[in-house]
Amino acid sequence: MIYAAFSNREVFVQAIEKLRASGEKFELYLPYEIDELLDEKHVARSGIPAIGLTGAIIGLLGAFLMQVDASVWDAPLWVGGRPLFSWPAFVPVTFVLTVLCTALFVFVGWMGVLRLPWLHHEAFTHVDLTRHEFWIAADTSFEQLKALGADVIREVPQ
Repeated sequence: MIYAAFSNREVFVQAIEKLRASGEKFELYLPYEIDELLDEKHVARSGIPAIGLTGAIIGLLGAFLMQVDASVWDAPLWVGGRPLFSWPAFVPVTFVLTVLCTALFVFVGWMGVLRLPWLHHEAFTHVDLTRHEFWIAADTSFEQLKALGADVIREVPQ
């Protein structure tokens, strides 16, 4: 993987547009967000909503069936003449566990989608990404990155 640093924002944006046009795969390391790079056609859809829906369904069914099992099948109690299957009494716990499972699934799914936590990344030992420069990591040649206007170019072993 070859890392290239750009100090000029306009040159960096032009380099990204040229890399996108050529079909190269690359990663960006930015000191701040650049609005010109947030093009709708280059943003991939996330699987987080589906993960959240899965967590909500598991939480809802798990909480409801747990309460039905406890109050109807395992330990039925006749209290105050209410029926054994009194679903309105199950609503608060079902709601709370649905929200809890959804939050847990979304958090764990978000960490998985972003591949976090990064305990070690090869770029942080070989390239100084903490400076206020724009970095591109691409599988391309030195000459192509130099032609795009890169100030610093470094090769990082995989």
